[in-house]
Amino acid sequence: MRFYFFALPFVTADPGARQVPLSPAALNGKMYNRIKISFDEGIGAAPKDQYILWYDSSTNLLEYINYSVTFFNEANADQYNAIGYKAWQSVEGLTFPTEINGYQWENDSLGSLRYTRRFFDISLSRERPDPQIFMYLLCYNISLKII
Repeated sequence: MRFYFFALPFVTADPGARQVPLSPAALNGKMYNRIKISFDEGIGAAPKDQYILWYDSSTNLLEYINYSVTFFNEANADQYNAIGYKAWQSVEGLTFPTEINGYQWENDSLGSLRYTRRFFDISLSRERPDPQIFMYLLCYNISLKII
């Protein structure tokens, strides 16, 4: 899951991800552009999950997301948590988060801090990884396509 939130701005372009612009909204006194992400039926392990991406209107950097977790209960589709992206790093022309903070989402605003995750030594490679490193995923009935 950590990787997913690390790479979230990129994976929302996957086939089957629907992107719908929302009206700008304020959070902590600042206005943000927003995009809602949902998924076509049969996409991923939890296609009812939803995301709202909050972008800084001047830098276009992702600052917050709301996300729902429906893997265990599809009724949770509208019950959001939040993540704040607090630091960014450019690696070979791509921008990646170096710190994310998880929050409770209460009354359409950030609640208490739940956790902090830091990413470091970020590097990219054009070499394909050995598919064997993904074999443990098979026990979770997750399909993986390596291109």
